[in-house]
Amino acid sequence: MMNLDFGISDLLMIFATFFGPIAAVQAQKYLERLRQKDESQRKIFTILMITRNNKMSLEHINALNSVPIEFYGKNAKLKEVCELWRRYIELLSTKYNDQDSWSEKLNEIYNYMLAEMAKILKYDFTYTQISKEGYFPQGYNNVENEQFLLRLGMMELLNGKRKIKIEIYDGSKNRDSQGAETP
Repeated sequence: MMNLDFGISDLLMIFATFFGPIAAVQAQKYLERLRQKDESQRKIFTILMITRNNKMSLEHINALNSVPIEFYGKNAKLKEVCELWRRYIELLSTKYNDQDSWSEKLNEIYNYMLAEMAKILKYDFTYTQISKEGYFPQGYNNVENEQFLLRLGMMELLNGKRKIKIEIYDGSKNRDSQGAETP
């Protein structure tokens, strides 16, 4: 007959043998989720910093829309980021008569949001660095403005608010630079 006398130490050994690996796997999964969350937050922060002077880029818009997902949480810092994001989005949807003060307020909230993200991610960026140290070449700004004006003009044309002047040219006659006939 087999002796089934188990002491406390035997039971603890069986428990540790069975549940130890399970606990280790669960701890590893938890640490992996934390690492993925940190990577996602860093990626969003990086994109928002890189594109802070080009807010019309699709990359910027996608990162901005990811903020409430990736920075969701119960701690006060995460809640502050989400609150600043909400205020920023709300202000984006609002029209103001004074465009300059509206833009200034918009940038202020946006830059505070980035500063709060930087604190969470343990980056040593100040509000001033975030708001003043971005680079966007004037040439790109000019191209964006020209493309906007071209699209606006095309829409006015298609909607009948603008007309195209058409002039028939008779190639058999000689014309000077002013369009007048020459002998």
